[in-house]
Amino acid sequence: INTNEGIASACSGQVVMIHGINQTTSGVYTQTFVAANGCDSIVTTNLTIKPSAIFFQSINGCNEFSVTVGPNTYSITGTFIDTLSGIAANGCDSIVTTNLTIINSSTTTQTFNECDGFSITVGVNTYSTTGTYIDISGCDTTITDLTIFSTVDFDIVKADDNCSKNLGSIAINNINGTPPITYAWSTGATNLSISNLSVGTYTVTVADNNGCSATDTITILELGCEYNIFIPNVFSPNGDGENEVLYVLGK
Repeated sequence: INTNEGIASACSGQVVMIHGINQTTSGVYTQTFVAANGCDSIVTTNLTIKPSAIFFQSINGCNEFSVTVGPNTYSITGTFIDTLSGIAANGCDSIVTTNLTIINSSTTTQTFNECDGFSITVGVNTYSTTGTYIDISGCDTTITDLTIFSTVDFDIVKADDNCSKNLGSIAINNINGTPPITYAWSTGATNLSISNLSVGTYTVTVADNNGCSATDTITILELGCEYNIFIPNVFSPNGDGENEVLYVLGK
C-alpha cells in the first residue's frame, strides 16, 4: 500500500476538485486507488477553505458627497455590497457593506444692521464687528451679514441758574452720528438746546438716522446771587419832601 498526503486551500465560494469530486468545505478527503500490480494507493488531501474578509462601514455625507469602494462610486442613500477580489490578508476576497446616508444641505442667510455694542452668536462664534461671516455645522451653512454703525456721541454745554431766575440752559454740541439727528429732552422739548431752566436734573437722548442713540443727564446748579448795594452818605430830613429818609438801596 502506498500512502500519499496532500494539502490544498481555497477561498470561500471557490470549488476544488479532489479525486474527481468538487469540494467547497474544509476537511480531510481520502481515496483508495487500486494499482495494476494489485497494490493499493491511498491518497489523503487536507482541504482548507479560507473565509472572505467582511467589512461594514456607515457613512453620512451632505449633498454632492460620494464614496468610492473598489470600482464603484455611490452618492445616494442606500446599502451597497462590493466584493473586492483577492485583497484580503489571506489572499481571498473582501466583502464590503456600505451604509450611506446623504443628508440634505441647507443655507441660511441672516442680515443685521445694529448699533455699536451689539453682538451675535452663531454656533461657537460671536461676532461684533462689520463683516460677512460663514459658519458650517454638519450639512448646514449660516451666512451672517453684520453691519455695526458708529456710536452716537456728543458734547454738552450748559449754563447754571442765577438767583432763582430760571436762567439755566443746555445745548448739544459736536454731534457724531448719521443725520438727520433727533433730540428728546426730559422736558418734552425736541430742539438742539433748551433754556429758561431752573435748578434741577435734565435728561436728553440723541438719536441718528441709523436708529442708534445715546443718553446723558445734566444737572443745573444754583449760582450765588450778585448783589449791588448803595448807601447814600447824606440825607435832609427838613420837611421839604426830598431825601427825608436814609434808604439802603440794592439789587
